[in-house]
Amino acid sequence: MRNIQAQNAIYLKKRMLHVFVFKKVISALLLPLPMACLLLIFSLFCLSRKRLKAAMITVSLTLGLLFFSAITPISNEANLVLAKKYALLLQAPRNIDTIVVLGGGTNSSKAHGNNGLNAASMQRLIEGVRLAKQIITHKQPLQLILSGGYSKPSSATLMQQAAIMLGIPKKFTFIENQSKDTYDEAIEIRRIIHSRPFILVTSAVHMPRSMALFRKQGLHPIAAPTAVTYNTERKPKILNYIPTASNMAQLNSAWHEYLGLTWAKLKGLI
Repeated sequence: MRNIQAQNAIYLKKRMLHVFVFKKVISALLLPLPMACLLLIFSLFCLSRKRLKAAMITVSLTLGLLFFSAITPISNEANLVLAKKYALLLQAPRNIDTIVVLGGGTNSSKAHGNNGLNAASMQRLIEGVRLAKQIITHKQPLQLILSGGYSKPSSATLMQQAAIMLGIPKKFTFIENQSKDTYDEAIEIRRIIHSRPFILVTSAVHMPRSMALFRKQGLHPIAAPTAVTYNTERKPKILNYIPTASNMAQLNSAWHEYLGLTWAKLKGLI
């Protein structure tokens, strides 16, 4: 009986992993640059079949997609809709002693601490540490929960190492490294802190989806967005319409969140 239960558990775990990977692949293919590549492949196919009109239309669509996804007005607007939903949290509330920092990924499986974290994880961690030091200054007990377990070592482990480097005593930190995505993080955090309120730290564009997922689990997060990516630099207007890689990267982040919100709504997760 135990062997059957163990086999069922392994099967379910593998199935969940397959669904997770499938979801990641599909969401990656629906981003602007992969879509442009797919359109170019289709245009080459049309050319090989001597369907010049279809090829020209597809190439035009590809160029339009690349242009509009890489200019400042489009990337800014896409980010602003998400990033401005929650204001920055400048001061930690006096009655809150728990901070949850969501991991944003890693750079290397061999690096230690901050050197292993990608930009998103590092930005989120710095904001979490800033708020944690405010709580410590108030002489309150602190629980800094660092979440994210998809990679090895997990982003949670690397964030803990970096937090200690930045002056947070290890006894105040807690690692959640069982989750694969934001929905999993909401489930795992609920098991740790139950229903007590806490500060939730993540990137500004990621915050609307995170807040919705956590609230759906009956949790009471206080938003502390960071890593605001929209461009506020003053420059000649003509420069706003010159495509740049940074604009495309910003749009990718926002588009990923729109896809995530759509998926979560379709699945009834928010």
